[in-house]
Amino acid sequence: MTLKIFKLLLAAILLHSCGNNDKAQSKIDLAPYDSINNLLKNYDIENASNLWRKLDAKITKNPNDSITWVHEQMFVQILLNANYFDSAKTEILKTLSTIDSSKFKDIYTNLKRLQSVSELQLGNYNESINLNFQILPYFEKTNNFKRVCGIKANISWAYFNLMAWSDSKRYILETINLANQNKHEDLLPDYYQRLATVFAGQLQYDTINKYQKFDSAILYYNKSLAYLDTNEASWDLSNLYLNKGSLYTLMQMYDASILEYQKALKVNKEINDEQGIANCYTNLGLTYMNTSQFKEAESVLLMAEETAIKMNDFGLLTTINKNLAVLYNNTKQFEKSSNYYEKYTSVYFKELDKSSIESSKSLSIKYENEKTEKEIQLYKNEQLKNKNRVLGLSLLLVLLLSIVVIVAYVYFQHAKNKKIIDQIHIENEKKILEQITKETERNRISRNLHDNLGAYASSILNKIKMIENDSSSEYKETELEELRLTAQQILSNLKSIVIDLNQKSLPFLEFMDQIKTELMRLLNSYPKIDFNINEQLEFNSIYSPENQFHFKSILFEMINNALKHSQADRINLDISESQDILEISISDNGKFSSNIENGNGNGIKNIKSRIQFLKGHLNITKNEEGGTRISIQLNKVDII
Repeated sequence: MTLKIFKLLLAAILLHSCGNNDKAQSKIDLAPYDSINNLLKNYDIENASNLWRKLDAKITKNPNDSITWVHEQMFVQILLNANYFDSAKTEILKTLSTIDSSKFKDIYTNLKRLQSVSELQLGNYNESINLNFQILPYFEKTNNFKRVCGIKANISWAYFNLMAWSDSKRYILETINLANQNKHEDLLPDYYQRLATVFAGQLQYDTINKYQKFDSAILYYNKSLAYLDTNEASWDLSNLYLNKGSLYTLMQMYDASILEYQKALKVNKEINDEQGIANCYTNLGLTYMNTSQFKEAESVLLMAEETAIKMNDFGLLTTINKNLAVLYNNTKQFEKSSNYYEKYTSVYFKELDKSSIESSKSLSIKYENEKTEKEIQLYKNEQLKNKNRVLGLSLLLVLLLSIVVIVAYVYFQHAKNKKIIDQIHIENEKKILEQITKETERNRISRNLHDNLGAYASSILNKIKMIENDSSSEYKETELEELRLTAQQILSNLKSIVIDLNQKSLPFLEFMDQIKTELMRLLNSYPKIDFNINEQLEFNSIYSPENQFHFKSILFEMINNALKHSQADRINLDISESQDILEISISDNGKFSSNIENGNGNGIKNIKSRIQFLKGHLNITKNEEGGTRISIQLNKVDII
């Protein structure tokens, strides 16, 4: 389910939370807080925050007055809607520790519910489930069935993220039955979509009964559709078409997927949802690429780019630029491909900077909360000291103070000496660590330069030999131009090494797309070699940036060895991923060398060094064709 869906769900969950509080609140004016709720429902967080601040300046904070706790609860709702989930959790825990839970039972329980929402968003799924089960009996007892539906839906969603499919299905089915029984038909489109999403999500991780799960997902998407008015354009209708399109894509039913995306696009244009339009164009572009309809893919991706720029959506723009780069590379428009890779890199770092600003805002709120807590604690400590002064006897106080002074003097002298000694140890350890780090970094950079640039250097040498052997070739100028491009690639690859060292983790399929793009450039200098790639990557795991860089270096070193030493005209690359093992193998039909088998040469030594770091296993053998087969097995538990 997309982030936008969950935001809508969150707004629905939070709406009217003030209206069900205890009798102590019946006489207070809740109208301003209803106004804040309405602003949050329309995602106008800025005006909601401004209105809350105006109320905060007027309200008298009194722990025995219910308006105080309604006011604090609304602050939590604003934080949740602004996606400051850490700050919301901190504020909830502080409020729960001070509110009288027996006097303000309804507010206290509702705060626990909001805590379960924050834990869910923070990825603490088991904690969210436990909190929901704690508060569920209260809302069942008060016959608040709409709230019960929301709680069970959240339990289902937490189990979904834990991939506990049967529990997730069970609770969303209970939610649907309860909504039907209590005539809450307005909730059914969302709940049927959730049930469909459970089947669709399970389909990604489990190929057993694949088509049965697909049929179930389609069934519940259609049930959701039945409760929506298809004659009236709405965001819910657009999102449903998008979800169905994604499911068809997952099943590689691309024609059906395109139809659903086009339906979603039409609805988004009617409601003028630019974000939805951009998403539809992007999904259509990827689907057209999968069916080799490159002109159609280029057209919609360029429209997606235009819309993303208009919205200043840098996150979406990075995805679009990358897809365009891959598209132009597949259609051999290498200059355009290179330009879009440059755009992708530029926008990616701009998005990182935007994320840093958002993190800074979140940290600022945390700081203010911590500051308030410290002030409260200092005040409590001062009260305690005053009480001890009044109750203490003068003579005993003098005696105790004398003892305290003596003990404190001895303790602080000891602590001072220990601190000096510890500081000396720390400085020495720091100097040693710096020396080790510098040496390690030099070795790593040297190995990376050899692994990543060696292949391109070999490519240049191979092309030079071809020109020397046939100096009268009518294609000499073309071949020299290829040499120039390959040399440029070496410079580009230096930049790539720096980017790789700082790259974030990618799903393995996207990571392999990058590898294949670079391989195509490298193999342009070896036109007589038939190069085949066989992939079996069902799990699409995510590995750390450092381990991904090791994979890339190992792979290019293996291919470089085959190109330089095997004298082969066919090379096969096989990559497969099971639940526990990642296996990579290179085989050729050239000549087998005992030097490779014995591990001589910098290339094989570098491969062994990296595999040892990854705790993997290397095997070099002579294959049935008389060539060389190098295979690597890595345990995923050691590298994820």
